Amino acid sequence: MVRSAVFNPFRAVKPLLPHPARAATSIAATLVAVLALSSCGSTDDKEVGDVGPSGDAAWQTVIEAAKEEGQVNIYSGNIPDSLKCLADSFKSTYGITVNVTNGINAVNQTKVDTELQTGNVTVDVIDQTEASWSVPHADAGDFAAPTGPAFDNPDFNAAENLKEGGWFISDASMTTFVWNTDLYSKGLKDYDGVLDPELAGGKIGVIEPSAPVLVEFYLYLEERFGPGFIEKLAAQKPRLYPSAFPLTQAVTSGEIAASIFSVPVVNEKAQGAPVDFALSDPIFGTRFNTAVLAEAPHPNAGQLLANFMITPAGQQCIANRAAAILPDIPGTLATKDQIIDPSADGELTPEEVQAFKDKFNRLFT
Repeated sequence: MVRSAVFNPFRAVKPLLPHPARAATSIAATLVAVLALSSCGSTDDKEVGDVGPSGDAAWQTVIEAAKEEGQVNIYSGNIPDSLKCLADSFKSTYGITVNVTNGINAVNQTKVDTELQTGNVTVDVIDQTEASWSVPHADAGDFAAPTGPAFDNPDFNAAENLKEGGWFISDASMTTFVWNTDLYSKGLKDYDGVLDPELAGGKIGVIEPSAPVLVEFYLYLEERFGPGFIEKLAAQKPRLYPSAFPLTQAVTSGEIAASIFSVPVVNEKAQGAPVDFALSDPIFGTRFNTAVLAEAPHPNAGQLLANFMITPAGQQCIANRAAAILPDIPGTLATKDQIIDPSADGELTPEEVQAFKDKFNRLFT
């Protein structure tokens, strides 16, 4: 069953200030952080525009130390243009280079696990979408508590979005249904619109449930539209695609008339492609779980980047065409609270995943 859309708040982590210069060891960095704690969260914070509150004197020391480090490394599964925007905006603001490693969860998680096991940590910030990976690493002390002043912004809602052990929700991706306006001019109002007889016979594109989150997507549809929805969808004889990218391309090119699993086609529509989209309620998506590594080679720059990601300037980049953690961010389509991420409240068992895959294969192949 799809889990509830109601989020379960965790106890927020009390911020600790990072070492004001590159730490020789994680123990030394923690010690300096504890000593500096009393200066964090000053009431003298003042807004400096879209990069958030300026913070107190101790935070300014972190910024200067980050500039001395000169670079920061992030592993992220966010979309490439959003990460480029983040890197460019951060460099423009602080003069610090962001080295981006873009990859899927499994690849980035394996890289971090290997670095931790070998003691050769090169990543500063990890940004991925599986809470089941974040929680045990947080319990093991692999993350540093974020300390920037943006985490005290009431709009960020630390009680809900800053998790025990130091990781936090930075934004959320979303998927939705799209259609080709030349091939299906009446458009779709929600997912059940793809059951229109006019879209039968290979005019719809659906995604293969190759991963647990994709099984969750189909269970979300069954919960929304009834337990027989998948059977009705299969009866439309849709075409199968391996991921959202080729699905979106197929709609844009006119290969199919509609897709049930694509990213919002904001850019394609703006460029004149005959495509459109709408958003369901709630929107299906996944939350990005972000953390600074406790053994980060650039601990101050890592803290500064994490802080920047949850400011309006950072949100305009990483949540573009997606869901922001803050309200009223230009270029975003929703806030995180409008997203249902079923796996956030517990993941399906391997047996449940396989049972659905077997059912899907019987119906669709």
